[in-house]
Amino acid sequence: MSFKENINRICLERGTNLTAVVKQVKGSSSFTSSINKGSLPKEDEMVQMAKILNCSVIDFFMDEEDLAPQNESQNEDEADNVLNSGIDVQFCVMKACKNKEAAYEVLRFLYEDDTIRTYLDEQGGIACKQGDFQLSSELEGVRPYIESDRMADFQDHHYPSEMSVDAMIQTYLLDDSADAKKTFLNKFDKDWKRYNRDLIWKVQQYNEKEGTSEDTK
Repeated sequence: MSFKENINRICLERGTNLTAVVKQVKGSSSFTSSINKGSLPKEDEMVQMAKILNCSVIDFFMDEEDLAPQNESQNEDEADNVLNSGIDVQFCVMKACKNKEAAYEVLRFLYEDDTIRTYLDEQGGIACKQGDFQLSSELEGVRPYIESDRMADFQDHHYPSEMSVDAMIQTYLLDDSADAKKTFLNKFDKDWKRYNRDLIWKVQQYNEKEGTSEDTK
């Protein structure tokens, strides 16, 4: 599908028309006929149009197969779906840091509302603190999941990278033996305990101190 076909379709879906959108962006509706004849707006104008129509610039260049109805839900009941998301990185100041105050000054700057808004405008992410921050139009689809707390952390946050789980999974997929699943799970459990021994020890110490008996062996 062409740009003109997609943008006219999206305008119709949004209850507006191309003439109105072009006038908002260019101050005049005269360019509407040029679009309908096959001309393309400038890149920055496409971005403005996408914001007005609450869509992505990519939507202006979709093919017919992209528009075909698909089963978006991976569960029979959409209410059972969750958003797989999490925090990949975080700021910290090491205990041995010799210039802690300077480091804290940098962190205070990074956590200022204006700095976060600048980052979000450039990267289209989600704010790492509560406040009046605008969600990028590209992420509007995840808003219901965030607001209703229908989220699950990334699976690879639950084991150390040293475990090389990607290689373990590849080995499992190539293993056509009858006990392939058992072999994989046994190795996963064994390696998890090996690479988390310091964490396991800390939990055991905590349980002993608090008088709890949770199994960490």
